[in-house]
Parts: sequence; structure tokens; C-alpha cells
Amino acid sequence: MGGKVSLQHVDFRYPKSSQLVFQNFSLEIEPGEFVILLGANGSGKSTLFRLLLGDVMPSKGKIKMSSEQSKIAYVAQKSKEQLYESMTVAENLVLSRIRFKTISEQEHYLDTFHKNLRFRLHSPACFLSGGEKQALILAVALFHQPEVLLMDEPSSAMDPSSQERLIALAASKIQEQRMTTLFCTHHLKFAHQYGTRIIGMRDGEIVLDIKKGEEELDLKKLECLYQ
Repeated sequence: MGGKVSLQHVDFRYPKSSQLVFQNFSLEIEPGEFVILLGANGSGKSTLFRLLLGDVMPSKGKIKMSSEQSKIAYVAQKSKEQLYESMTVAENLVLSRIRFKTISEQEHYLDTFHKNLRFRLHSPACFLSGGEKQALILAVALFHQPEVLLMDEPSSAMDPSSQERLIALAASKIQEQRMTTLFCTHHLKFAHQYGTRIIGMRDGEIVLDIKKGEEELDLKKLECLYQ
């Protein structure tokens, strides 16, 4: 079961900025919830992730995570944030504390995420395609069975068919392991297809909060988040 995520009356501004990104911001995410996070650029989504990861600290309020930091996984939009691109795929796995008993076990695990990864073990990560890089990042993130998963536009560097495959795979793993998940995306179709809850943000505030099954999804409401 995933961990609980709680932000209570949080204020935050970046250094040298007079403008608050969040003011009296609160959010509760229950264990096992799969939240789709929507909102235009500048709405506060990435800053929310940085707060949850501990990269930045609030000036006021509390952030509580029931999971230890080692049980929180992050899948970034840019592969350079998470891969050692000058090192091989195999070296990236070792540095991520990923071990397999046999070669066949390793190949089977990597095949789950991308069929090419087993053949790229000795290639520097910088030579992987965008889809291969994102598949590797997801494979690393899910190996240790996190309790909380944060995904920030994980398929942005991929073609549409590869996007569909990777997100479907991630959703399957999330459901199987019952991870608490925040998935930040601009793709409204993913909001329809996946998740148990949709949160829409604008200017550092939650302006939409829908639990699937309790309220009918209105595409126009979702589109308004980007207008």
C-alpha cells in the first residue's frame, strides 16, 4: 500500500522573488490514490513536486509524508536530471542499486519497459532514444517498489504510440503495487483513461478536484485549465 501525502497551509516563494507561488495551500492524498495533476505552465505543479521531494522548503505550513524518503520515487521530464548520460545503461543500473540474480532475469525485467534495453546495456545512456531513456528511468524508479511515485511529464520526449505504451505500463504497475501516485501531464486523454482522482491547478491554487466515480468528467472543465 502506498503512503499518505499531506500539505497543510503551506506558503512558498522562491528566493529573490516577492511573489508567493503558494499561499495557505493544502492538499491531502490518501494511500493508494492515483492523482492526475493538470494545469498550464506556471500553475505550480513543478514547485509542488520540488516541495514533496524536499528540494525546496516552505516558509510556512507543514508537509507530511508517511513514507520514508527512500520509498519515494521520481520520474522527471528531462532524462539528464536522472541518468548519468556518459555512463552505460548497465552502469546506471548499478548506481541505482539494481541487482539481478541472472542475466535472463535482468533481460526479462528490462523487456517489460522497452524491448531494446537489453541490447543497449553497454551503450552510454546519451545514445539512447528519448523513449528508451524514459523507459529506463521508469524501470529504475519502479524496481525498489516505492510507496509514493511522482511523475512529471514522463513521456514528453516520446512519439504518441510510445507515450501510450509507457503510460499504460506505468498505470498497470501503479495499480498492481497500489502506489500513491501524482502524475503531472498536459494530455487530457490520460486524465480520462487513468487515475482515481483529477486535480487541476491555476496560479498556485487547486481550482478543480474530481474523484472518479463520484462526479462525471467534463472535458470543458479540464480544457479551461489551459485558457
